[in-house]
Amino acid sequence: MISVTRFKEYLQSPFRFFLSVCLGMKETDYDPVELNRAEFGSCCHSALERLGKTPPADPEELRRRLFEALDSYMCARYGAPLPPLIAIQNEQMKQRLSWAATTLADALVGFRGLECEYKLGGEMNAGVEFDGAIIQGRIDRIDYSPSQNLLRLIDYKTTDSGKSPEADHYQSGNKTFINLQLPLYRMLIVRDARFREAHPEIDFSTVRILCGYLTMPTSVTNTSLLLWEGMDALLPEAEKTVRNVLRGIRSMKEGIFRENPDLKIKYDIYKPYLLPDLRHAVPSAKWLSAEENP
Repeated sequence: MISVTRFKEYLQSPFRFFLSVCLGMKETDYDPVELNRAEFGSCCHSALERLGKTPPADPEELRRRLFEALDSYMCARYGAPLPPLIAIQNEQMKQRLSWAATTLADALVGFRGLECEYKLGGEMNAGVEFDGAIIQGRIDRIDYSPSQNLLRLIDYKTTDSGKSPEADHYQSGNKTFINLQLPLYRMLIVRDARFREAHPEIDFSTVRILCGYLTMPTSVTNTSLLLWEGMDALLPEAEKTVRNVLRGIRSMKEGIFRENPDLKIKYDIYKPYLLPDLRHAVPSAKWLSAEENP
């Protein structure tokens, strides 16, 4: 099994994917005094998740419920009262969620909430089969507009990159995918038997499917719902990339890694362990290009 979010790690570096996913190597902060970016995002996600499928239509009520959900989650997780630095972050989260409440309320006009934190393949997170692999994932929100015959798959983002979904996934200059999260949601939801059975009102032969981000950046005035209108045209290339990734993962059993070992990685947490460089640190590995056969 592999999660949709792990494909980005592989596309950045197959060997570092191997260290992280296959061997479980990761950074550990033994004396945290404030939340890291992932934990910050998880708190915001939790508050939005607790709204359920049908949030209040009134932005003020939606905002109030988000704040209550956030405080409840954080106090249960980090203690009450919250530690000073985490309490400051709690207020920062509320600023973001306040703007998200207005954006979400506007976005839900004309839409019906179908799923919240939907696990591909059903509640047991069974995943969906693709090219011989089981791919797991959790879609933050799924809405449907009967009048538009439009299915909308939304992922919540608290990062500050400001990138559109397309820019976050695809480099148009060299026509290369650097992330596959939203294309995988798009590809797998139509293959998900459990989802199709749960929503017979949707005609999957005609429905239009859009994926996008509800962005909640530090600059809260930039909070918005960003949809990737042109994704379908890139789906054949995305499917090809997914198949190449899965083939690359399978070849790791033979010590084969499909990457350039001399390529420098930005913010490489494994750099201290791969000295003097990756090629010399792992002399037994065989390095191939993504398309090359052993």
